[in-house]
Formats: sequence, structure tokens, C-alpha cells
Amino acid sequence: ATGRVLWDLLPVDGRRILGGSKRVQLHHGESVAQHTLPLDQPLEKFGRDEIYVRIALELDTSGAGRKNVHRVSEETVFLTSPRYVHLPRTRTKIGVKMRNARHATLTFSSSVFQHRFSFDVPGVPYRASDNYFDLYPGETKMAHLELSRAMTVGRLKKLLVTRSLVDTY
Repeated sequence: ATGRVLWDLLPVDGRRILGGSKRVQLHHGESVAQHTLPLDQPLEKFGRDEIYVRIALELDTSGAGRKNVHRVSEETVFLTSPRYVHLPRTRTKIGVKMRNARHATLTFSSSVFQHRFSFDVPGVPYRASDNYFDLYPGETKMAHLELSRAMTVGRLKKLLVTRSLVDTY
């Protein structure tokens, strides 16, 4: 596959320290170091408990005259154990849109980084396109729900519970 590896080094407040991208050719069963980040100065300035690396892989699935780039993988890497990272508390902005009585689209956004963000609808069986991810500052994450029974926007908002790593301590 042909793709692009993207990386950003960020403090927990979301300001970009450095970043970049590189086109890559991926081969089955092969592991290749693509880039080394210079961390001496950022570690000296921010400390290991205040910064993280965001890595993503986007694949080019273009064909038949159309351009199509799809993010297939994304991960956050800490330079220390997550329990030492000073994650800020925040309120998440949540949007709920019902496509019909049993299908909803949820949108989540935050002004700060939320590690291992998750949501649940207690007492209501459902299928979700995603319900466990990192929520990055200023970006919107979307999830599609298929509910086991009909529900209104108001009822779904009332039942919806969210949490992230910072809520565990």
C-alpha cells in the first residue's frame, strides 16, 4: 500500500511543538523505522510528563480518476507512564443527530486532549462504529450508533455517559 505517515509532538495543552509527514510504501510483514524525532530540546523545555506524540497513517485508495485518502490508524505515544501525564479536565461538546428512530450520529469535540475517551448508553444495547478513541483539541470525532430500540435525541443525550483517562483518578 502507498500512504503517508504523519506525526506531531504536542504538550497536553495542544500547541504543536513540531510535526511532519512522510510518504511511505508499505509491504506485508515488513517493519521499517520511518523517522526519528529530535526530543532533547522539547524534553528539556516541557518535561516528559507534559508532552506526547501523535502518529497517524493515511492510505491512498484512489482509483478510477478520483482521489481518496483514508486515515486507517492513529495512536498516541507518551514519553512516560500515562499516570504521570498531567491531563487537564474538561467538558466535552456533544452533538446528537438522529438519522431515524434507531440510528444516531454522535459528534464529540474538546478544547484539550482527552486520552482514551469513551462513551456508553447504559441499559440500552447498541452497536457503535467507534466508542474508544483519543479526542484531540479542536478536532471533531464522529460515531454512528445503531440502537436496539427507538429513541429521541433528548432521551439519548440524557442517557449518554462519557469518560476519559483523567476521569479515573
